[in-house]
Amino acid sequence: MKQAFQAEFLAGNIYSARGTPIVVELTELKPDSFGGKWTIGLNVASSKGSSYNVRTVYNFKTSFSAIAACNNTADAFNRALAQSINDVVSNPRFRSLL
Repeated sequence: MKQAFQAEFLAGNIYSARGTPIVVELTELKPDSFGGKWTIGLNVASSKGSSYNVRTVYNFKTSFSAIAACNNTADAFNRALAQSINDVVSNPRFRSLL
């Protein structure tokens, strides 16, 4: 997850080695292969004392076949994480961390 955040911050030109460190704590990681969803909870904080929570529910196609349902769950993780990162930086409180 750390690498995913760093890659997104670099791509978005908001990463700086001299910037305010941001701490992202995973509070929930729940796959549901039968319901077709990932739930990812994050607590985002910085040394400036600001923090907030983000909870992302990412839906994906599932299957009646257990093997296919598990494969779909694994395949959807990167998209679910990308959505979580988007939810973190799209939150109006994100700027207060920097």
